[in-house]
Amino acid sequence: MISVQASLVVPCTGTAAVTVDLKIAGASVLLAPISLTSAEAARAAVVATISTSALTVGQELEVVITASAGTGAVGEGLLVTAIIDEDPV
Repeated sequence: MISVQASLVVPCTGTAAVTVDLKIAGASVLLAPISLTSAEAARAAVVATISTSALTVGQELEVVITASAGTGAVGEGLLVTAIIDEDPV
């Protein structure tokens, strides 16, 4: 896996937040989940730090999304991109 990033088309307001995690077999492959808050502009990608980059044939990636309204409005239009390099060796 080369990179993982996420953004919102409409950002959160107030203390609302959306977190995005990427898991394989229930375990996160990210050092920490991506947190999208009111600090990010619309469509501004937040790039994750990958802790486990190796994938094997047949593994499924699960995107886990958690939204918290807090004292604002949760953003809309979540975009998640995972770039994976297939090494045929």
